[in-house]
This record gives sequence, structure tokens and C-alpha cells, in this order.
Amino acid sequence: MKAVSSYFKHRKHRSPEQGNATLFVLAIVPIALSITVLAVDVSGFQSLRERAQKEADRIALQAVKALPDQELALEIIRRNADSLEDLEIARGDSGEEIIVLDAESVSLALAGSQEALFDTFLPQAQLFAVREFSTAARVPQDLVVVFADGHTLRPPARAAWGNDLDWPASKYFNFVSNPRPQGVPLPPDTGEGVYWPSWWNDWNSDTYRRWATQSCFNPVYSSLKLAAIGLLDRLSAFSNTRVGLVFTPGDDAQIGYAVSRRVSLTASRGAEARWFRSMELETFFGDETCLLFSHPDTSAEDRYQLPARSLRSPSTRSAEATCPSIFRSNGWGAVWYPNGHLEDCFSSDSLSLREALYYRASRSTELSKDGSHILAALEQAMIQLGAGPSAEEQAARGSLAISPQRRILLFTDILPQRDVPGLAEVVNQIEALNAELIIVSFHHSGLSEERASLLEEAEGGIRELDSGTIKLTSVRSVEELLSTELFEFFQRGEEYVLRR
Repeated sequence: MKAVSSYFKHRKHRSPEQGNATLFVLAIVPIALSITVLAVDVSGFQSLRERAQKEADRIALQAVKALPDQELALEIIRRNADSLEDLEIARGDSGEEIIVLDAESVSLALAGSQEALFDTFLPQAQLFAVREFSTAARVPQDLVVVFADGHTLRPPARAAWGNDLDWPASKYFNFVSNPRPQGVPLPPDTGEGVYWPSWWNDWNSDTYRRWATQSCFNPVYSSLKLAAIGLLDRLSAFSNTRVGLVFTPGDDAQIGYAVSRRVSLTASRGAEARWFRSMELETFFGDETCLLFSHPDTSAEDRYQLPARSLRSPSTRSAEATCPSIFRSNGWGAVWYPNGHLEDCFSSDSLSLREALYYRASRSTELSKDGSHILAALEQAMIQLGAGPSAEEQAARGSLAISPQRRILLFTDILPQRDVPGLAEVVNQIEALNAELIIVSFHHSGLSEERASLLEEAEGGIRELDSGTIKLTSVRSVEELLSTELFEFFQRGEEYVLRR
């Protein structure tokens, strides 16, 4: 009885607050537990969402670099998405994958979900679902291709490059008689063997015919053309890219350049480039001669035909702009050496950039050994880049028109010497334009020892400028020039942006 009495005494003296605390603890524990579980769910959801966005951005950026090859871009997207454990390509309301590709951009959405821990408090399981979008776009470019066309890119007179199996005379000579021109002026004494004196006397010799053919197509000049055409083909697939084409020295040593196309959108209709109706009086030789040498309609030749455009770089010219026939169907008579057989539509409305470059004859224009004609061509390129796009071109570029990437791409076997007047000024102007100069310097086997030495010296001078705006790649073989490394070197400099 004393023990019972003592117990009730103790109970009688307990504080009411102690009882309330117990009730509070019993009430708050489930709430705190629910909040903790919910916080874990929210944290997991946020983590999944951030990961989905990060992966979508990564995949979009990786895929956009494969453009204009949309098939490869799609393959990159699927391969990357398949490697993700808890994410996949999101689908729209009708069940289609959310992937959008065009020439300049890649858009996709990733989806994922995770089971909520909080659903232990609910009658049925709950899922946290995420769907994150990403668009990667190629920054539009303003690009001027400056291409050397001097006599150092063709064999000296009475010589030929390569073996006669790989680089024979064009079959054009089998279909045309000797023009035997009258009153042809004597060639100047250039000291370079540029002209073939009294060439009509050697018309039937294989050596002359190979030399004449190689004034258009030879192991050196053709390789340089094909490298440039490969990049132009790629650029032509981007509708928001503006491209210009400048030859140097061109036909006038005093000017130092010839503009074949001013900077404009690759998607513009009509002619892409200017056709030069040039002809050397000393040789009766010009751009049309190159076309006659290589076209199957006049030469039955397949060796020197213009290579087909890559499937990854479709033509942007409309079908209406295509010339039905390059050569006139009447008024031919005997097909002879100089020009005058082209349809007007080919030279005025249907000439592509790649055609203008491929059918370009090497010029006999005197080349200055200090490379000053290169500076003149670069100055012309900067004038065109500085002009900026038209209102129509800006509209075509949309929101990316504000800050295009400006680049000058120089293919050459001659460079300006370090002491040539104006070199430093040109570099400063390039920097002021926020542009980039990419130089492909070709040390080919056709260079004389003197010119090869001058090229080495000029490269050293350019490197000493220590300019972040100039990228110089020195190429010493045809294989290196035509390898994918040059293409990748150019592509690595392209810029991309993310949009969500």
C-alpha cells in the first residue's frame, strides 16, 4: 500500500509541460519525417533535372559539329542518348522523338523520371518527371577565300610535273587542229620560263600538250584547288554563311588580286561567282581552255573532270539557275584553242564557286618576290568583311546576325616578307575587325630553290609577329594538303552557341 501511495504521490507532482512535450514529439516526428523525405525527393528531382540539361547541352554541342552531315549528327545524338542510364530522348504528344535538325542547328529534348520516396505516405506510387530542351547552333561566318593563281603553280615551259600516266595531256588535243595563230607577240623575258615560245610549232608534241594541260591541272595546282573546293562545299551547305572568293595575283600585277565573288550569302540565287574571260596572247591560253581540257563534251576526258560535290554539301543553287548546256549548240565550226564557245547562262547565271575555282588557269602575271600582291588581296578581303551584311542577309541570320565569325582563308605558295611595307598594318586591321587569318602555306615540289627559301623566311617573319589573329599551317606534301587534318584544322576554329 505504501508503494501504491508513493506512486500516486509522484504522479500528482508531475509538471503538465512534460506531458505536452511528449504529445508534441509524437505529433512532430511524422511531419519532420515527411518533410525530410520530401526534401530528399526535391533534391533528387533537381539533380536529375540539372543532369538532363547538362547532358542535352553536351549532346547538342557534339552533334552540331557534325553538320552539315545531318545523318551523322542524328547518329551522334542516338549513340549518346543510348549510353544514358536514366535519361532518353523525349517524345512529343504523338509519340515522335523530339529531335530537330537543319543545316545550322541541332535541337533535342531529354526526358527522365525517378520514383518518389514520399509515395510511401500516399495510396499509390508517384514519379518525378523531367524534360529538358537544348539547341546548339553554329555561329554564322563571314569568310573570304584568298587563292593563289600565280605561275609558280604550273610547270615552267618545256617541262611537266608528275608521270605521264597520272598526269597526261588532255584528250582535247585529239579533237582540235592546230590554230597556228598569226601575229602572236613575242613573250617577255621573265626569267621564270612562264611562256612556251612559238608553241604552235610544238602543238603535236606530247611534252607541249602535257605542259598546256598542266597549266590548268597538275599535281600541285589541282591539289590546292581540291583542298579549297572541299571547304567551299562544306560552307555552301550553311545557308547563313557569307563567302567571298579572291584570286591573287590575278591578271594585273599592279592591282595584285581579282575578285570572283564579293562576300554574300551562299544561299543567294543566280551566279555564285564571276567568270573571267581572260586569255594570254602569248599562249592563247585562259580559263575557257581549262574548261575545254576537262569537260567530257569537248575532250571525252574523265580524268580531269570537276569532282562531284560531296553528298554532305548539297548545292544551294536552284534548279532554275542551272545552265542546260555549258557550250553553245550552234556556231561551233572547228573547236579551236582560244575562248568564245560558252553559253552566256554558264558564265553569267550558273557559275558556281567550285567551278570558278576549278577552271581557273594559272596566271602568267609577274609575281613580286616580296609577296606584296598577297597583302593587296588581304586588304581587299578586309574591305569586304568590314562592309557587313545587308538588311536582307541580317534577316536571314536571325538573332545570330549580331556577332558573326569573320575569317580570311589564304591558300598560297608565296607569303609577304617580314620587311614588306604594310605587313604590320594589315595585321592590325585584321585585329581591329576582330577577324582571323588562316594561312595554308604550300611548300610544293614545283617551287624553285629561291622561292622555297623565301617562303621559309616569310613564314618565320609571320610567326615572329606573335599575333593571336593569325594561324599558319605549313603543308609540305599533296597527301597532307588533301588529308582530313586540314579540314579538321579549319573546323576546330568554328564557333557554336547554346540556346535553351
